Amino acid sequence: MRVFEVACRHGSYSEAARELHVTHSAVSQRMRQLEEDLGLTLFERQGNRMVPTSSGLRLQAGVKSTFSELSVALGSIEKRRTNAELTVSLLPVMAARWLVPRLPRFRARFSHINLHVKTGQSLANFKSDGVDIAIRFGTGDWKGLRAIKLLDEEFFPVCSPSLNDGRLPKDPASMLSQPLLMEAAVTGQGIALGRMLDILAGKLVRLSEHSLRVSYCHYAVYPMSSKSNPALVAFRDWLIEEARRT
Repeated sequence: MRVFEVACRHGSYSEAARELHVTHSAVSQRMRQLEEDLGLTLFERQGNRMVPTSSGLRLQAGVKSTFSELSVALGSIEKRRTNAELTVSLLPVMAARWLVPRLPRFRARFSHINLHVKTGQSLANFKSDGVDIAIRFGTGDWKGLRAIKLLDEEFFPVCSPSLNDGRLPKDPASMLSQPLLMEAAVTGQGIALGRMLDILAGKLVRLSEHSLRVSYCHYAVYPMSSKSNPALVAFRDWLIEEARRT
């Protein structure tokens, strides 16, 4: 129908061919095929021009209307994609050490989603706080909300890479001979029980593969009614991918 619309608008197969970057013969053959398919005469020659018949004019009006509606629909879809807004709520430490360093990858992949990061110690109220999705630390049991586990939580011995001039303790006995305090671990004066977020800060290293896993984990949480939000689904799935990479 695109060839038909252009031919009608120009009243010339040659001009239509020029606009569509095809040959005059291609336009002529396409119009003959369309007339045969419809059982109608759509054009008649008047000198050097191919003028639409009454049937052609009626079809042209319908085609123009359809193209116009399609253009409006596509524009609406593109506008929604461009203006997608999403707000995520999470603890400050989780934002600083895990989410924010990964956001360049998200924005490169989903440039049409304008993501807002909201941090705080209290649980977000999805009805009144303007939050679409949250990353929460807990057991995953929040009434009326969908919770998807992202990361387990476990504790393990950590220390500064500079402890003992880089000669780090290897066995439990030598670890226990060091001061057991987080401040001492950060300053290279001892060791401590740390977790994944402490390692991500970049100042500590893990000393052992042994760990203590706890029942609390990190979850992506959102209202069940939001599961059809394309921006939320994209961000949720991206969070799951990033968690697997951690």
